[in-house]
Amino acid sequence: MLRRKVPPPTGPQLRLSTGAPLSIADRYLERGLHHYQHKKFAEALADLDEAIYNASGLAELYVTRAVILYEMERDDDATEDAEYALRLDPRQWIGHYILGLIAIRHEDFPQAVEHFSQAQRYAPTRPEIFFSRSIAFHQQDEMTLAYYDMDSALQVMKSDHKLRKEANKFVTQVKPAKKKK
Repeated sequence: MLRRKVPPPTGPQLRLSTGAPLSIADRYLERGLHHYQHKKFAEALADLDEAIYNASGLAELYVTRAVILYEMERDDDATEDAEYALRLDPRQWIGHYILGLIAIRHEDFPQAVEHFSQAQRYAPTRPEIFFSRSIAFHQQDEMTLAYYDMDSALQVMKSDHKLRKEANKFVTQVKPAKKKK
């Protein structure tokens, strides 16, 4: 009698990152980011809390939680997490960026410009930094600086970027007058 070979039972496979198994914190981070992409902020926040519990010294986790808290409009908590992430690693551009967005939300435009400028120092080709700083400049009636930042955003933006249409419209409306010679 022939016996069919039955494959061994399998369970969930360990996900790999650069060939190494992901840590528990990385798994929670990955799942939290998945929830965040689907706008399930409470679930994303719970996963980031667990990730931080398992690896409390990683700035990336705190800055990611700050982004989620910002989306939940919990600005005080987001500020606390972003600032802590920056104490752990001052090069976390997203921490500076989130602090800039919070400053815009609170209409503190000079502070927003300062945070966006710090973010740009560490991530000089991120269009969202130029875009957001341009908005902060515009709110301060610094139209020339707003124009040049938005133009810079367009230069580094991909052709299918979700903000491209809005940036083009802004540049055509705010274009500074030519200087007379």
